[in-house]
Amino acid sequence: MIYLFSSLAVYLNPIEHEMLGPVERAATMGNGVVAIRPLAAGKATAAGIDARTCLRDVLCRPSVCTAVVTYSSVEHMEELVRAALAITDSSEPQPAPPP
Repeated sequence: MIYLFSSLAVYLNPIEHEMLGPVERAATMGNGVVAIRPLAAGKATAAGIDARTCLRDVLCRPSVCTAVVTYSSVEHMEELVRAALAITDSSEPQPAPPP
């Protein structure tokens, strides 16, 4: 099969795993992934999954080069910044296993 892309933008988070196959294939092909909705549009936090876990699950995948996040308040944005900084300060971050 031939894939004609050099990058991929997909929903990727601890709840929505439909695109894990293409994300993993992108990694083997050296292609980048832009992860959209790492918090699953609020569904992750409603399910008790914190922002740090969501971002770690997404950003620690080999092919993911960036994540697009949104926030609804300054406090929410500050939480996301703290979560991202905690991931970059961690020695061995690992993606969360699929449910």
